[in-house]
Amino acid sequence: MTLASLINDDRIYNTTPLNISLGHQPDIKNFNTKVACAGSCFASNIHNIFEKIGISTNYDLNISFHYTARTFYTLLNQWDLKNCEHTDEDIYVFKDNQKAMSLLHNRLVMTGENCAEKLLLRMTLKDTDFLKKLRDSDIFILTLGNATYLELSENSKTICQSGGISSDLYRIKTSSVDEIKDELKGIYTLLRKFIGRDFKFIITVSPQRYAWSCKVDFSRDRTQEHNKKIFNSSQDSLLHSNLDKAKLRVAIDEFIKESNNELIEYFPSYDIVMDELREYENLSNRVNDKLHVNLIHTTNYVINRFLHSHCSDEMINALKY
Repeated sequence: MTLASLINDDRIYNTTPLNISLGHQPDIKNFNTKVACAGSCFASNIHNIFEKIGISTNYDLNISFHYTARTFYTLLNQWDLKNCEHTDEDIYVFKDNQKAMSLLHNRLVMTGENCAEKLLLRMTLKDTDFLKKLRDSDIFILTLGNATYLELSENSKTICQSGGISSDLYRIKTSSVDEIKDELKGIYTLLRKFIGRDFKFIITVSPQRYAWSCKVDFSRDRTQEHNKKIFNSSQDSLLHSNLDKAKLRVAIDEFIKESNNELIEYFPSYDIVMDELREYENLSNRVNDKLHVNLIHTTNYVINRFLHSHCSDEMINALKY
């Protein structure tokens, strides 16, 4: 077949917009249903919209925000082993002793005199409060962004963020499919222990793209030399991000199949954006980095799809306006 014949080919293969079949599982039965969220920025979007429409959600930016299963499992494991107590090994104190940062949380920082002691107390209080609310959860939604995480060079401790720590003091690592699967098993096991009863565990993959280096910044040089330094690979950082998404999807699928538990489910937020919205998603409506999805309309569309597939008929009717 010649190129000309391909261009002039008048056959019609498909004219129907793509639509992923979701089924209907009425997990959100009424406004008394309690939801907890954790993971990357999509989890915070779920929380923000749910709160606006009257669905109670347990979400704390310092505790809940994690890009990877690895860092969230690390925090949950700390709660289990130390009953939400923290020690000096869980924080980083900067050289002037006027700033201390949690290594297990997102953007949890204290400054000034006695900042380390104040931070350790703050970490314990926040974790204890979150865990208390977690026990009321009927649904837990975990959104994974990537499989790339940081660990301290000195002791291989997994950390949630670098937050100004010199890049000489940590390594950038990636989890394998089997490691992600084990991390998901660990998360679910600990959530069951904390909640103490059956709950719905819903896992999603964020459609957010990453140009993963120390931070997303296109003024940085993304040459092969730069990528080799960051990833120990010459692979382009966007290709690395796509590989992470693929590993997450495979690990989640294998975890769900091996669990054989109807209370564990994958919700295709990533797939909806990539396929259903491929003709409409224009990227970077609010964050001008050519990586974020259209944060207003795309997020609303995906969560609307979630609500229609996971709310009871009574809730759907109540939410119509």
